[in-house]
Amino acid sequence: MSPADQIAHERRMILIVDDHLDNCGLLLKVLALRKLPAECVESGEAALAWVRARVPGVVVMDEMMPGLSGRETVRLMREIPGLASTPVIFYTGSNLDPAEVEDLGAVGFFRKGSSDVMEVLNTIENAYRLGGATGPA
Repeated sequence: MSPADQIAHERRMILIVDDHLDNCGLLLKVLALRKLPAECVESGEAALAWVRARVPGVVVMDEMMPGLSGRETVRLMREIPGLASTPVIFYTGSNLDPAEVEDLGAVGFFRKGSSDVMEVLNTIENAYRLGGATGPA
């Protein structure tokens, strides 16, 4: 794979950040239905390490995690060159108000367990397109 192809592939990757592996597994399966490439990390700290190595097409962020919260992680992520406009979707079981994350550039928000699978998939897919990704190569 050429360097340009590698950059394009990494740009299309969806990063899921959730400390519960069962939630990650569910999202990975849902995204696989549309052949959308995704990886999962289990903490805000791991997410920051991941995005320092490559630029995701979309970030799906849990809010409540040990260590850095989702909001703290996104604030720090926004300071990294090239990530200021990366689409972020908050996916959380907390009582977070969607307006609270709009200032962080969140393009979507849904609650774990109470959102329709197709709504979740469509929200992520729309953000994926917004982020400049066009789908699997």
